[in-house]
Amino acid sequence: MEVHRCLLLLLSASLALHTASGVWPLPQSFTSSPQRFSLQPDAFYFTYGPGSAAKPGCSVLDEAFKRYFRLIFPDYNNKQSFSPRTLRDLPFTLAVSVKQDDCEGYPTQESSESYNLTVSAGQGALNAETVWGALRGLESFSQLVYQDNSGTYYINKTDIEDFARFPFRGILLDTSRHYLPLKAIFQTLGAYHPETHIYTQTDVQAVISYARMRGIRVLPEFDSPGHTQSWGKGQPDLLTPCYSGSSPSGQFGPVNPSLNSTFDFMSRLLKEVSKVFPDSYIHLGGDEVDFTCWKTNPDIKAFMQSKGFGSDFTKLEAFYMESIVNMTTALNRTAIVWQDVFDYHEKIPKSSVLHIWKGLPPAYYAEMEQMTQAGMRVILAAPWYINHINYGQDWRTYYGVEPLNFNGTEEQKKLVIGGEVCMWGEYIDATNLTPRLWPRGSAAAERLWSDEKQTTSVDKAFPRLQDFRCKLLRQTWDPGRAFVCGSLQTRIPGDLTGATLSQMAELIRQSSADSSVLSPTRGSKPTQCGLLKLTQQDLMTEREREEGEGRERERLRGRRKREKEGEGRKEEEIERRRGREKKRERRRGREKRRLREEIEEEIERRRIERRSSRRGREKKRKREEKERREREKKDRKKK
Repeated sequence: MEVHRCLLLLLSASLALHTASGVWPLPQSFTSSPQRFSLQPDAFYFTYGPGSAAKPGCSVLDEAFKRYFRLIFPDYNNKQSFSPRTLRDLPFTLAVSVKQDDCEGYPTQESSESYNLTVSAGQGALNAETVWGALRGLESFSQLVYQDNSGTYYINKTDIEDFARFPFRGILLDTSRHYLPLKAIFQTLGAYHPETHIYTQTDVQAVISYARMRGIRVLPEFDSPGHTQSWGKGQPDLLTPCYSGSSPSGQFGPVNPSLNSTFDFMSRLLKEVSKVFPDSYIHLGGDEVDFTCWKTNPDIKAFMQSKGFGSDFTKLEAFYMESIVNMTTALNRTAIVWQDVFDYHEKIPKSSVLHIWKGLPPAYYAEMEQMTQAGMRVILAAPWYINHINYGQDWRTYYGVEPLNFNGTEEQKKLVIGGEVCMWGEYIDATNLTPRLWPRGSAAAERLWSDEKQTTSVDKAFPRLQDFRCKLLRQTWDPGRAFVCGSLQTRIPGDLTGATLSQMAELIRQSSADSSVLSPTRGSKPTQCGLLKLTQQDLMTEREREEGEGRERERLRGRRKREKEGEGRKEEEIERRRGREKKRERRRGREKRRLREEIEEEIERRRIERRSSRRGREKKRKREEKERREREKKDRKKK
């Protein structure tokens, strides 16, 4: 038997999992046939379907086509193959059609994410209401593609009708307790500030834009009046001074709601936030307010007496939260607040959303029943605090949560708009964020997207989640992680006959450091081996992504420049209008003065005429009187 000069490392994950059944989250309606079709990267095209409202030039879909081509065919490097083209007869074409041209917009709470996907011989059709639904369909399509042992790509005949069960499906990233560099939120942005540990508005815009291209909304949370110690460093007199007896202790507590300056600051902050973040939701916090400092401050106690709050500090918190919620509403934004706000019976608008974070079942189910009975919309987060770690497969617990398993009417359950996975940062930073979040967060993702009747079995979900995890690992292009999933093989030079395990390990390490001895599995002969490795080709792909991000930043800068120019033109136009208005005012002033002078002249003329007329009549009367006397005198002489 011939001894081949290579070591075969066959790993445990089976390629049988990489079939059409491995879609996560599970679509609402899913039909797959054993019939399969081969895909050739150099004969595969994304296109815009006939009648699509979105056309070539739609940045969201154009970038998505490039991104998903790289994900589906990671070992192929032909830029022309993922350029969007018009529909024509090609070996395999996925035609994407959307009904609404919302390419320049942002996803919202009301955006439709539904899509229909059909795959048949030589073609596929993806139809969606919006580009955001098309992105969801592209993700499902990418998961349908798999490789056999020879490296050939396949996809099965498939029909999918899909939509989200809940419109709100969130991940909370805590960027306050541990600063998360932007590269931990997405790679290769190049906007990390190690000295300042701040996010500039440019950074925030870049994150929002990056998320938008993937159909993801970015919502800010500015938690107050508690959890605000860092705010006091940048805003004097914002926090409440704590007292020890009759003197300040030097410590500070929550935001000081007794000062008008506090609400002036919050108003400015919320106005700025509403300009930077396009989403209609702003999270205002309101949880875990420690009243200890408030209780020691004489100004706070005097303020409470003037408001009639007595010694009930929950009323003081209610006063503060009601004020900032009303500010948010006035900005045409919807406020999200933690459940503490409802528990303290604050008078908040029914348009606000309550966020449940406390307790275990049945406690949070009872809270949901009470909130929805009051007509409030609800987001559930309590069972999905995945920053907590338990031994074993704790994703099974997350997967077993049914958000609507509380006592209530159908109308009440319609008020549950979704759920959120929380990744609080007490013990989370950039080093452990990703492995702590994925794939555990995927369990909640499927429960919030898929039909509840099809997601009751954890055991049935396990092989799909295992497959999905492998796909995520392969997408990271991490050579170390590549060994975790799939039948991967490495070609190592040298005769390994009689080699010890330590010698084999050293050869593997050396070969991993030398990309010249590595080759992809696809196209290899039976006696050759391959290893998924970050090669020059992959670096080109990384550069392409960097270039794409650079183009997106340029687009943002260009848009901001145009907006500034537009604002400048508006200001110039306003100044011109003001100038024209001033000229009109001056003309009107001159006209008024002229009319006033004419009126005065007319009045004077008439006065003179009247005076002259009186004098004339007086002279005439005197003349007539004189003539009468003369006649009388003559008459007397005659007699």
